[in-house]
Amino acid sequence: MKQAWRLAKLWTLQLVVVSATMTLHTPSASDSVVSAQRLAVPSTHTIRVPFTKLDSDLDQWGMSLRAALQTLVAWELSQCSLVVAADSDYLASQTLDALTGLPNQKQVVGVTGGWEAAGRRVVWRARGCRAYIFLLRKPQALLSFGDSVPALWDYGGRYVLVGLTRDELDALTLTHKGRKTEHLVGLVQSDKVGKWEVYINQLYWGPGMRLHATWRKGHFSSPASPFIDKISDIRGSVLQIAMFEWEPSTLYRRNEEGVLEHLYGRDIEVIRALADVFNFTAKFIETYDGEKWGYPLPNGSWTGLVGMLGRADAELAISNLFVSSLEGRDEYQGYTNFFDTDYSCFLIRTEPPMPRWQSPGLPYTLSTWLAILGSLLAIGIILNLVALAATEGPDEGKETVNLKWFPAAMLFTISLHLQEPYSALPRRQATRIMVAFMLMYTFILAKSYSCNLTAFLTVARQPTGIDTIKELFESSLPLFENTNYVKASLVQSPNVYLRGLVERHTLVTDLREIMKLVRKGKGVAVVNRSTKEFNINTQLHHSEGAHETRMMKECFSAYTVAVGIRSHSPLKYFFDKAISKIFESGLVTYWKLDSYTQFKKDKKRKLGSQKYNEGSAEDGGGTKLVPLSLDHLQTAFYVLASSLLSSTVIFMIEVFQKSI
Repeated sequence: MKQAWRLAKLWTLQLVVVSATMTLHTPSASDSVVSAQRLAVPSTHTIRVPFTKLDSDLDQWGMSLRAALQTLVAWELSQCSLVVAADSDYLASQTLDALTGLPNQKQVVGVTGGWEAAGRRVVWRARGCRAYIFLLRKPQALLSFGDSVPALWDYGGRYVLVGLTRDELDALTLTHKGRKTEHLVGLVQSDKVGKWEVYINQLYWGPGMRLHATWRKGHFSSPASPFIDKISDIRGSVLQIAMFEWEPSTLYRRNEEGVLEHLYGRDIEVIRALADVFNFTAKFIETYDGEKWGYPLPNGSWTGLVGMLGRADAELAISNLFVSSLEGRDEYQGYTNFFDTDYSCFLIRTEPPMPRWQSPGLPYTLSTWLAILGSLLAIGIILNLVALAATEGPDEGKETVNLKWFPAAMLFTISLHLQEPYSALPRRQATRIMVAFMLMYTFILAKSYSCNLTAFLTVARQPTGIDTIKELFESSLPLFENTNYVKASLVQSPNVYLRGLVERHTLVTDLREIMKLVRKGKGVAVVNRSTKEFNINTQLHHSEGAHETRMMKECFSAYTVAVGIRSHSPLKYFFDKAISKIFESGLVTYWKLDSYTQFKKDKKRKLGSQKYNEGSAEDGGGTKLVPLSLDHLQTAFYVLASSLLSSTVIFMIEVFQKSI
């Protein structure tokens, strides 16, 4: 007994000495908080916070909470970087002391100065797994923080919340940040001693939080992780998809009364594929008042698709959505991985074909024609000289006398080129040899000319029009667009000619009016290459006017097409992987071509089969043979008319001379 009493006295004395030493050398509570706020605590160091009478951890709930948090971190968050945020009541607690003693790489932050100030000190973007434990006595400030400063939050982190009631947890899930956070776990104190209820957010599965497990007597009632995957299977929940009708990516099929029957198109099929993969129901909703992609308002908000995503009126958005940050739209929406590419080009009127009366001169180039004319003249002169020499020498009578006249010699030469017989045939051997080789020469010319002439008579020749941005800039044609999207892009372009087009930019909201102006040659329009491709592939016959316009060869910008998504959406990571696989599989191209076929069938059904058949007959009845009309052969009649006119004039001159 004496020895035990001595040991007790010795331990008491040591405890007094240690307590005095800690009192002298331990900083104040406020100094400890400042140190914890500024430094990330190494895994080998433990912060000791002074003990006060405000510490409620002495009861069984406090001891049970410490054990629950330590177990949760050991099981689920052992490889995560840890941030512990505590308010004034928890800064001097054994619970915070226990968490700072964990081996995780960690950061301890006090929130006594306000959540926004504390949030700016938190390292929200650490690599790998990230976890956040909030120890709170006054959670109202956190609820306000959930709707402010969107950048001060880790939407992909795992959150453990202590100190909120069930109703407060439900309210947190309705905040701007809570709606986009996949993993929210709340520990709520039960009315039973030492018991804590574990709630998890449902995200898209349903409203608020639901009970996941309970902690009592050193273990959880359920072995399942509270950080379960809520995206791979959304369990049939409805997701709003903002969109509008836009050829060729989102197409509407309506009945005779104009009621929408079916949605299809490339973008629609991408959403349906995602719905099948992640098991959600897609509800397509249109933008308000035809705002389409939207535009910024003076107050900083947006209309259209961008505004609907920013206001959480929709979870996703489609309709040929280009990945772009123009005018700050990326602050209100995000993008998934791209699934297609497109180009912004200039649509211009197709120049009328060259007059067909020029066709006979087109088979040869100008230099070839000059060479043929020179040869024709030279041959006529040589034949005439040979004939003259024969009539004056000893071989007189052996050569055709008619060739001694130069007009007759030229007419003979022309008949050879036209492969027509002429009565004045050469009789001398040397002249005959010369004429024989001339026949071979003219045969080659005649055959090559006639074969090439057939092509130029049947195919209309298009003149060289505007094909480059420089030529467009120099043409002074106005630039039409139904939005200011491209205008903002042109302003930032390094190309001086593109920037010069901004001054001629004209906003015309009606696309039909734009097409009318372009067809009349009164300007050019900004369109996507896919739109022109769609119009060509879905026309029933040439009378629809798809060939009245053409794309300039030089486009000014390439864009990737993606699904619009809410900023910081938990869907992005999973959707990105699925869309990449869809793109690599070639399904997007298949859906695009299939939509062309469906649209053409719908158009044929709408116009009526009889009208369609009549239009096909007008186009040649499905054959590529083109019968020659007066338009093709107008040159021959022009030549005939010219010969009659010239011969009449000469005849009148001759008659007049004889009368004199």
